[in-house]
Amino acid sequence: MSHKRRFDLVRIDKGEVTTQGFLRAPAALTRTGVFRYRKSDGTWVRELRHPDDVFEAESLASLQMAPVTDDHPKEFVGPANVKQLSIGWVSEAIKADGKLINATVVVADQSAIEKVDAGKVELSCGYYADLIEESGVYEGEAYDLRQ
Repeated sequence: MSHKRRFDLVRIDKGEVTTQGFLRAPAALTRTGVFRYRKSDGTWVRELRHPDDVFEAESLASLQMAPVTDDHPKEFVGPANVKQLSIGWVSEAIKADGKLINATVVVADQSAIEKVDAGKVELSCGYYADLIEESGVYEGEAYDLRQ
């Protein structure tokens, strides 16, 4: 089993402005299914994010109050770089909805709010995944590894 950094695009919808001037909006944080990742040699690997793993209680809890970034920074957000990288956070109310995990996202950074207002609909969630040597077909789509 290997341990890899992975990024997922967060789909953010139109929201509302809070009394503080932040943007609060519904967002699809991630989904189940087969994801494609480019390897360092330029080839692709297909990884399954099975509902049994994605909707597991510990996995869902890890999203609560997680920082949100604009695109994919080179490093994950932590105490040493939160001021430079985080543009907001995910709420505590995480909800499985079909193949999606939905939550409310708060965008607090003015530049990021302006980008969303101008039409940007994708933000970033980063995570670590343990990759299991398992291949198969999930809902008609082949995969090489399981997260």
